[in-house]
Amino acid sequence: MRIAFDMLIVEQEQHEALQTMCTLLSKLATLDKTHEYIVITGQPDKYQLQDLAENVYLHSVKMNIRKAILTQHQLLLPGILQRLQPDILHVPNAIAPIGWRGPFIVTIHNLSAPDEEQQVSQLHALIYWQHMLYETLKRAQCIIIISEHQERIEYISAELNTKWLEGKKHIYATNSEALAQVALLAYKETLERVSQEMVGEAAESYHATLSDGEISRQEHTRKPKQSAYPDVSIIIPSSRLKKAEQALEALSKQQYMGWLEILMVGPPARKLGTSWPIRVIHPEAIYKPGKARNLGAAQASGDILLFLDDDMLVATDWVERNVQALKQAGIGAVGAYMPGKTQTFYARCTDFTNYGRYQHKHAMDELLGAGSMGIHKNLFIELGGFDEELQASEDIELCYRLHQQGYRTIYRPEIIAIHDHHQDTLRKFLNYNYMSGYQSGLAAKLRQHDKKLQQHIITTIMKYPLLFFPMLPLLALLGTLKIVSLNIHDHRRILLYAPYILLGKLAYQSGVFMQLFKRLQ
Repeated sequence: MRIAFDMLIVEQEQHEALQTMCTLLSKLATLDKTHEYIVITGQPDKYQLQDLAENVYLHSVKMNIRKAILTQHQLLLPGILQRLQPDILHVPNAIAPIGWRGPFIVTIHNLSAPDEEQQVSQLHALIYWQHMLYETLKRAQCIIIISEHQERIEYISAELNTKWLEGKKHIYATNSEALAQVALLAYKETLERVSQEMVGEAAESYHATLSDGEISRQEHTRKPKQSAYPDVSIIIPSSRLKKAEQALEALSKQQYMGWLEILMVGPPARKLGTSWPIRVIHPEAIYKPGKARNLGAAQASGDILLFLDDDMLVATDWVERNVQALKQAGIGAVGAYMPGKTQTFYARCTDFTNYGRYQHKHAMDELLGAGSMGIHKNLFIELGGFDEELQASEDIELCYRLHQQGYRTIYRPEIIAIHDHHQDTLRKFLNYNYMSGYQSGLAAKLRQHDKKLQQHIITTIMKYPLLFFPMLPLLALLGTLKIVSLNIHDHRRILLYAPYILLGKLAYQSGVFMQLFKRLQ
């Protein structure tokens, strides 16, 4: 998790609050070293770098203190946050930027909270308290009140709930000694609430597009009898503790009426198994995702296998909709609509470039990603599971084998899994695509047994990689055109992303080329 602290206003006007926030930063870095803390500062000399941990960073901003500070703040900060891409913005006794739409937390210090003695007749105070701060508090996900005096906390809480917020906000109260623990709790719970809201909004957005007839047909397929619901095993290969915990939190809210089990494969499983009702499978590092998924499937008890990546946050009807889709005759596997959790520019570029097949809202037959994939266990065993030799694209290769056996692989946008991938800067975006191509290569495409001509061409290219090099721009362009054509109906803004999608496809094909070239050495 990345938390940004907007200190630009506090540094100019509120010395007590500045001291409190500096103390908070030091304690946060000591309590939890897994997060990044970024201090947005106009006066970096105020901070003792030697006292800050390695996960505390200063982002210096030039401000002219002789000009309107509040105006500079509103103009500068949106661009800064666009570059930093924090998960949460912490606003200590200040004004949240107008352009920031992500989650943020406001801290009210005891010396600068609304005060009866405040001379509201003064123009500056009137604008600040009744307009700017008021709007900030309304937009904040939660508020932390800091005071050493309990009566002061009670007074501020009462003022906020009765006159300002009408009891609609999450409010935390603490003193400076316990502030760090309270702040960590506030960050965690805020992100959890935002994730749940995004899942709900994505589900509501899809339901709103359904006609009354479609809704009636879907409701008709739901049978009240328990026997109509097969046993389900959810398999999660994981290497990231925090991500896996978020995935389990979303899964805990499933509304499926049948029997469920969750099998987690990988290092985080051992720790999570002490606090979550999961089955721990092979809690050691596994570097090939196909092998990790196969290990989980081998231990699964359910009739249906649902594969899920640890960075996916699923809707409450995710299991049920997968099961209903797999009841159709001739269906081999089913995939999900996978919008990105972060809606910033480069994050959306990643969504479309790497997962463009799963961003639109029209059902179709498609090659599927195992980030969210459902399949009958008997069929999975019959096929021999995922190819464990592949470093990537093992899910696409499985779809090829399903097609060869006469089964369909279908994409269903009513099945929702939000992707928390964090590929949200240009550097991350290009590196992610390059490594995807490098790890994938052409190995999966070579296994398309029903396309002999393509198989022959790929075999030739793998022997002579230099033949592949002049094809890079054309392949990247064709891939971009396919993604745009798939998504243009639902996402008009994809035309703005198209040049970067092309750049990402070039990075991907460059990775493929380097993998081919490496084979010759």
